[in-house]
Amino acid sequence: ESSAASDVYKRQAFHEVDDSRRLRESLQSQHRGIYDAIAEGNGLRGAELTEEHIRFAHKSLPAMGRAGS
Repeated sequence: ESSAASDVYKRQAFHEVDDSRRLRESLQSQHRGIYDAIAEGNGLRGAELTEEHIRFAHKSLPAMGRAGS
């Protein structure tokens, strides 16, 4: 899948969310948590947070779930 196609899916996914600003802030916070865990040398925690983030995004962004269908 090309980056351009991926970007289209992401934009579509955010348009289908009631509070996209709040969701975006939550996703960015999760990214910071993942980064911090890895930067601190806690790879296991980084992996756990990454898995939680993927599950959260899949549940919260309906179009992202459909993209793989």
